[in-house]
Amino acid sequence: MKKIQGTIPFDDDFCGVILSAVRYCLGRRTYMPSLVTDWIMRNCHGQLDAGTIAVLKRDIDECPFCLGDTCDIEQWKKFRSWLDNEKPWHD
Repeated sequence: MKKIQGTIPFDDDFCGVILSAVRYCLGRRTYMPSLVTDWIMRNCHGQLDAGTIAVLKRDIDECPFCLGDTCDIEQWKKFRSWLDNEKPWHD
């Protein structure tokens, strides 16, 4: 099992938590989109598998409602660009 900073088990359940957090934030007009996406970019570089990256991209691209205010939309663009450049983690 791979760990982030030696303390968090980075397994399928953790990827599910990341997906859930991002889905919760989509369309919110609060500080949560930037808090969650900044945390992922800071702590998950090189740790996400290809499937998780693909689902995150799809969820952002196919969001059925507004991504939020201008600042939120810019944050989602920044996160989506980060995902485009992220290399999946492999065993």
